[in-house]
Amino acid sequence: SEQQRSLAEDFHFDHSGNLIKYSKVLYHPNSGPFLEETQEYDPANQSLTRREITGYSTGGKQTCIDTLTYNAAGEVTSRESIFFDENGNPIGSRNCAHS
Repeated sequence: SEQQRSLAEDFHFDHSGNLIKYSKVLYHPNSGPFLEETQEYDPANQSLTRREITGYSTGGKQTCIDTLTYNAAGEVTSRESIFFDENGNPIGSRNCAHS
């Protein structure tokens, strides 16, 4: 039988009502987080400025973090990925700069 995952979402707004941060967490069935995504926005124009995705093992340990930053045109300007061992210790990373 296939188990269902659960999802939690949070929206953060500034005093003017502009979206400044969005986050969601997808959970393993009957367990802890599976995937967490956070997006940050420029309140002046609502463009996406940063996106971070964190993956977790079924035991709740971080397995990877992938972070992207964007320019005002919405193009990716940098990407960094960090990978973790089963104890949550960093074991490698990768940086990609875009021009």
